[in-house]
Parts: sequence; C-alpha cells; structure tokens
Amino acid sequence: MDVVIISDKKGAALPELKKSFEKRGFEHVGFIYVGRVSLLTKGNQTKILVGTINFSKYNGVFLNVGQQFTQFVEPFLTELSNKGIYCQLKPESYYVTSNKPFMNVVLNSRNIKTQKTFIVANANLLEQAVKSFNFPVMFKTFVGAAKAQSIVIEDQRSFESFAKSFRSKVDAIMVQEYLQGDLDYCVVIGKNVFGVRRKWDREKAEHHSKLTPVSLSSKSTETAIKAAKTVGADIATVKLIGDTVLSVSPEVNFDRFGTAMGKDLNDSVAEHYFEVLK
Repeated sequence: MDVVIISDKKGAALPELKKSFEKRGFEHVGFIYVGRVSLLTKGNQTKILVGTINFSKYNGVFLNVGQQFTQFVEPFLTELSNKGIYCQLKPESYYVTSNKPFMNVVLNSRNIKTQKTFIVANANLLEQAVKSFNFPVMFKTFVGAAKAQSIVIEDQRSFESFAKSFRSKVDAIMVQEYLQGDLDYCVVIGKNVFGVRRKWDREKAEHHSKLTPVSLSSKSTETAIKAAKTVGADIATVKLIGDTVLSVSPEVNFDRFGTAMGKDLNDSVAEHYFEVLK
C-alpha cells in the first residue's frame, strides 16, 4: 500500500507521521507540496497532475492544508473520491468547516447539540438578537467565510457601547451564549477518540492554558465522532463543553495533543489508514 502526505508546508512536513506510516508497513510514503498539485479537466475526465508522478499509484492521501485552500481542495477531494483514493476528509468538508455559521446549522440539522446561536447579516438586528440571551454573550463577525472578530460582551451597557461603535462591513454576525466549564479537545481518529482538557477557572472566569489528559464519557465520545462525520471528517478536532459542540476542525495538532496525552497520535493515524486500506 502506498500513501502520500499533501501539505501546504514546503519541505518534509509531518515527519513523525511519515515515520509512523513506514513503521506500520506502508511500502511507499510520499510527500507533496500542495502548490505542485493541479487538476486538468478535459472532456468528461479530470486528471490529478503532479509533475511526472503517477498519482494513481497512491491508495490513500493524508491532507494537511489550511482552509485558505478551500476553493482548490474541494474539487480535489471530489476527484479523490471519484478515483477511489482514500482521504481522511470528504468532499464538502472544507466548505462546511471553513464557514462557521454554516457549520453550526449543519450540526444542528443532525441533532448535535451546539451553543444557542443567532445569525444575522445586518448589525441593525443585533439588539433584537441579544434579547434572546443572558449575558455574557459571544459576538463573532465574518467577512466572507473568515472570522474577522470575536469578543465577549459582559452586560447590556457593554453591548450598547459595542453596538454604537460597530462600523465594520461584515457579511455575517453570530451571537452565541457564552458557555462556562471545562473545555475538552476531542481528537477523532476513525472510531477512536482521545481527549485533553483545559480546566475552567471560576475565579478568573477563563480556561487554564495547560492541557491535561481526560477520560471521555461514552456520550462525549459518541458526540465527537458524530460531529466529525457530519462535517465529512474521519480525523478531526472537536471542541466540547459538556455535551455541547463548540467547533469542529479538520486540523489536529498531533504533537501538542499527543504530548499532553503521553501518546503518539501519529501511530493512531497510521493504524487507521491501514485498517481502511487493507
């Protein structure tokens, strides 16, 4: 079996993951900078081109590129799917995860609990939106799909000041309840979920920066897997407070989370790919 890592980093990105693939017995583990990949559509066929490389020899792709590449990645993911080449991310996963308001609606459509949310396109509707919440509340503004600002408003007076000073041109505004409690980062790798926690400091009303390992409940594990699958990801980071999903990201910081857990998550990824491709 052959697998290739495609990254937006030049040079050999994710060297530990490459070692894990090799250790698990993959015959060839390639690395390709995403800037070298192109798609050629001619007639009713599309080819994946990477210089002189015969891309069809690969059984699997591990994709590690930022969401700024969404417009290229989505047709690429579709072509991988059409050719039967496994990738941990499915078509439309980048569209969903790069658009936070849309992702919130998608998760809710699958009965996945998320923060209470009010989405508007006009700042004049903020006062109406805030009436549905108790303070503090979280405001997030978006230009296109990118988050432009994120701020916590503590009380009505602060909101009025914020609303009066709001002059930014935005495409969407999300008003969300501000949840308090321990923040769990759930690393979903296929059917397995590994967790680390940032504990909530009641006195400072903030999360500690230190990550500590946590044994996730069966409910949290089930929720994390379902959330990842809903956005089209077999491997993802799902953030939870209790059983409420705050976000899902296709990006996983294997080194940071693995160090906190005392576990090599790269080996878990390699094992997942082996089980899928065998």
